[in-house]
This record gives sequence, C-alpha cells and structure tokens, in this order.
Amino acid sequence: MSDEKKSFLLYFDNYPIIRALPPDQRGWLLSALYVYADQVWRDETASMERVMEEFPSLSQEARVACGFIGANILRDTQRWHRQRRSKQEWKAAGGRTGNRPPKQTPSQTPEQLQREREEMARTRRLVELLKLERAPGGEAGGAEDAGEWKGQEPEGSGWDS
Repeated sequence: MSDEKKSFLLYFDNYPIIRALPPDQRGWLLSALYVYADQVWRDETASMERVMEEFPSLSQEARVACGFIGANILRDTQRWHRQRRSKQEWKAAGGRTGNRPPKQTPSQTPEQLQREREEMARTRRLVELLKLERAPGGEAGGAEDAGEWKGQEPEGSGWDS
C-alpha cells in the first residue's frame, strides 16, 4: 500500500462557481487547491487561509471558491485517512475476513432512515404481489392491491401502467 495520497476530487456542483471566475483567477484557484490538497493529506491541521496567503493575486471571489472547494478536499482527505487507518488495523489483525472492519456508512437522520424503511417495505409488498400474479394458480388480484403505489412511481418507469 502506498503511503502517499495521489489525487483529489473536483466536483461538478462547484463548476458554476469556477466558471464565473475570469480565466486568470481560475488558474490561481487551481494552483491554490493543488497546494492545499498536498498539504492537508500530510497534515490535517493545514489551513486554506495560510495557503491563500501564498497567492495574493486571488480575487475575493476566487478566495470564496477556494474556501468551498477546500472544504470538500478536507472532507475527502479525512475520509481517506479513516479508510487507510481502518485497512492498517485490519491488516494488523491478520487480514482475515472475519476480522474485517465494518464498512463505514454515512450518518443518516432518523427521518431519512424512516423513509428508507418505508420504501423498502413498499418494495417488498410489490415484489410479493408480483410473485402472486405470476404464480400458477396464484391470486390475480394484484392490480387492486397495488393501488397504493399507483401514481407514486415516475412516468415511464413501467410500474404505473
């Protein structure tokens, strides 16, 4: 396993901010982001403000963009460090399947978890209804029972016909 971080991500949702900058500011911004990404993986206490001091030509707008994009770089780098530590602990424990650390999942709010559970329950009911319709001698009353889903699926999905 390599000890160096080899990349960082730029996200499409940041493109409108970058596009609004003049070409010379885009170049300064990209340079500052490279310096920050290189520093932050080596030292998580690295500061975007200190990096921006090295680029006095950055406009106020480019500094704002640097702050937003830098926050993404920091978040992604922290995730990279967690995954790296987790893999190292797994290898130290013998690297056997039974000792593999649990996969980290993003935190969800209770509302998101409830919506996900409800969606899974609806999906299970729909699958059961479809099984009944297709089973030989099964009850063909699925259309009436499936009425609670009618209109909830996007058009063209095949479920609303």
